[in-house]
Amino acid sequence: MYFHPRSLLITTVLCFLPLQLMAEVKIVRIPPPPGNLNHNETSYGYYFNALDLVLSKTKTQFGDYKIEHSDRMSNKASLLDLSLDSGELDVIWRGSNDQREKVLLPIRIPLLRGTLGLRFAVIDKKREMEYRKLTTLAELRKWKVCQGQFWADASILEQNGITVILRESHKAMAKAVLAEECDLMLVSSAFEYRLIHPEFTQLKLLNSPLVYYPLPVYFFVRQNDTQLQQRIILGLEQAIRDGSLDNLFINHLTTQKLRPLNQWSSVPIIELKNPLLTELPNNFESRRLIAPSKPVAPD
Repeated sequence: MYFHPRSLLITTVLCFLPLQLMAEVKIVRIPPPPGNLNHNETSYGYYFNALDLVLSKTKTQFGDYKIEHSDRMSNKASLLDLSLDSGELDVIWRGSNDQREKVLLPIRIPLLRGTLGLRFAVIDKKREMEYRKLTTLAELRKWKVCQGQFWADASILEQNGITVILRESHKAMAKAVLAEECDLMLVSSAFEYRLIHPEFTQLKLLNSPLVYYPLPVYFFVRQNDTQLQQRIILGLEQAIRDGSLDNLFINHLTTQKLRPLNQWSSVPIIELKNPLLTELPNNFESRRLIAPSKPVAPD
């Protein structure tokens, strides 16, 4: 299902790797975990474990490895750092768009089965019933939406005519909702709102209506690091074939609640277009799998 067309080429290349290269320990640098949180309880932990899994699958072909955090690099600056090739980072994970795919090398195998674009609302409890009555994009456009300053989602919402208020973190967005600077924040269905909820008891996470737009999340590497790109592609394909990636997706704390994907088939969905991404992988699990029998709400 996830077979990549370049697999045969990659396998051929592996046969000619120098022996001394195979003996080296590859250092793979990634952004540091967020704040003081236990990163195993956040989506960061899922991506870290996925990267560790795919690198372990390719030790025979590429040699040993070690994942290190870049202490000097903040997560919010990681995209710029990787594109500038400063040497501080080797891999990041992001929702994709055409611009990112121009300045970085994407590994076009979705890590969240298409669910990154499935968005829940975090809203002041007193407005819950008002939000639940929304059925169309035209109605959603009357609401101001808080989004992360470095999220690809912000531009997607703006391209769909939605007013976006940018903040630097989930906590800052939550404060903005309570201060009525925005009406709600839209967060990934994999987001663990319970991690900040104790500080914001007036807010509530709502899964109806859902907002959806196609947004695959990929691993990205530097443009000149084709060897690491090939290693990650091969490792992902092996992990998909043997079921270990799906096992991680099903059992990790932040993603286990996403299965089965059709659990939201009876929930109203407001669907948006993503004009910032013109190419989707053939294996992308789209909204059809999330809610195959649900008609699209009209604009």
